[in-house]
Parts: sequence; C-alpha cells; structure tokens
Amino acid sequence: MSDRTANAIDRKKEFLIEKLLGRGIYKRRNQQLYELSVKELENEYRKSCRAN
Repeated sequence: MSDRTANAIDRKKEFLIEKLLGRGIYKRRNQQLYELSVKELENEYRKSCRAN
C-alpha cells in the first residue's frame, strides 16, 4: 500500500470516528472506535444515521 493510500485511509477513519463521537458513540461492543476498520466504522455510522 502506498503512503498516499495509507494517508487517505487514515483520514477517512479520523473523519468517521469524529462523526461517531459527535453522535455520542464511543465504542462498539467491547472495541474502541480506533480499533475498528474503515468498513466497520462506515457500518456503525450508517446504523447511527438510521437510528436518528
């Protein structure tokens, strides 16, 4: 994976984590948000959007 790709993934993770934190979501089950993959974070964000 190139540095550019890794940076893009990191930025996307940071963005999703900030959005979830803003919605009051700090963990998923027994995992901290920073431990989740981008796909898992996207799924959590979608679920939080549907719930509101």
